[in-house]
Amino acid sequence: MSNHSKASHGVEFGELARATEGLTQWRPMLVGFGSLLLCGVLMGISGAAMAALGNFFGVVLAGLLGLLALVVMFGGFSAVGIMLMDKARNLPARSLTDAMTLGVLCIPRFLLFVLMLAVLTLAVGLVATLLYLLCKIPFLGALLAFFVHPALVLLTAFLMVAVSFVAIPLFAPAVWSGLSFRQAMTSLIAIARKRLVQVVLMLIVLYLVVMVVAGLLMLGLVPATALMSSMAAGILSPSSFFNVFGMLMNTGMSFMMGRFDLGGGALAGAMAGMAVLMMVVGALIAQVWIMGFNLMYLQAANGIDLSEASQDLGKMMANIKHRAETAKESAVAAAARAQQVAAERAAAARAAHSAAAAAPQSEPPVATAAVAQLHCPACQALVLPQDAFCCECGHKLKA
Repeated sequence: MSNHSKASHGVEFGELARATEGLTQWRPMLVGFGSLLLCGVLMGISGAAMAALGNFFGVVLAGLLGLLALVVMFGGFSAVGIMLMDKARNLPARSLTDAMTLGVLCIPRFLLFVLMLAVLTLAVGLVATLLYLLCKIPFLGALLAFFVHPALVLLTAFLMVAVSFVAIPLFAPAVWSGLSFRQAMTSLIAIARKRLVQVVLMLIVLYLVVMVVAGLLMLGLVPATALMSSMAAGILSPSSFFNVFGMLMNTGMSFMMGRFDLGGGALAGAMAGMAVLMMVVGALIAQVWIMGFNLMYLQAANGIDLSEASQDLGKMMANIKHRAETAKESAVAAAARAQQVAAERAAAARAAHSAAAAAPQSEPPVATAAVAQLHCPACQALVLPQDAFCCECGHKLKA
């Protein structure tokens, strides 16, 4: 059956059950465990160097060791992903050396991806700023804002969903499948445009699969760890019987700070073995995630023509560039117009103020005649126009 016919039937959610095959792949588990172990050792040495030297050289050395630890971690992570991608595509397993080499070579593509996300965030903010500046045009701005604001909300929501559920989970599998950075981005954009809902549903199904697997592992490990650790502490070191977990935390912090005081003898060995077991369990759960992401990408990318998607991407980028330039020109014109209107209003206000200041001050009218005084007809005492009776004699003044 052709890829087109397979794609016409949609994605197969049952394929995500194969994510549990990551539990049985010992070679990727060995690479993942070794990467975590080496990364932990490098971080421990980094902390010890900083604590021992404590000067600028110690800080630089610790920074270099930390950077090397990140390279080891991400290189090992990519190597695991490459080997599990071969398993997902039912290809022959490649050697550990080839997987590690290709894993390290994938790191620059991941850095470009992070840089691209930062540029995308800035671009969205710039476009939104320009459009909102257009909305400041007098009279027309309110009508523009009525359409622009909901459109920007929808665009931002689409980009957030596409980045969270398509770009971030599926970029690494696209790179692990052998695609270049441009091809991987073309594939992701095509998936986001055509199969966004299917990818979101597949990711939800993958969450359920991983939760079931992790729950089954923890169902036995958590009570067994508590029981056996209590017995080990009670037998090997009775003073630590009631402080097993505190000892574990102290051990981890001491290791990170360069103080390798694990206690004495057998108990230290038991705790170190427990730490190794936890790293193995973490690597197994991570392999289920990675295998699931690989299967998701293969399902989502099934039937997508990269050449056609690349042409569509080129047209879309040219269209976006043209619209951005048009919006920029319109925003600049609108800003200039708003500035001109503000300047005209300010000039008119200054002119009105100057005219008011130059006008002669009008004097209040001078009374030409004294206000007539009223007297009571009976006693000739002064009365007011509103008086109804005389205040002196009580004579009635008004009928």
